[in-house]
Amino acid sequence: MARDPSDILPAAVNEVGATMRRSPKTLLVVLWALMSVFTGLSLFMTHSTRLGVEAVYALICSLTYLKCRFVIMNFMEIRDAPIGWRMFFEVWILGVTGMILFLKFVA
Repeated sequence: MARDPSDILPAAVNEVGATMRRSPKTLLVVLWALMSVFTGLSLFMTHSTRLGVEAVYALICSLTYLKCRFVIMNFMEIRDAPIGWRMFFEVWILGVTGMILFLKFVA
């Protein structure tokens, strides 16, 4: 007959284990890994792709937008801030990325 681990381990250890399973650090690690993949994709696209320069530039700017959003919302913990601050940073990131793309392709 299998024993329940909570019978064996002290209560403090069980609390730590439960906290670790629900930890937001797991989300941060996943986001960090995803940003690393985005960086690798950006590097790959600049060196070995058959896409045009404009398409590569637009894709890299899009990946950079996502990376900036991940950092500001999760690592700077703006996702828990009041809605005004969240909207300010959302509009700011989108505006800067849009301005860079506009100036690259129009100017």
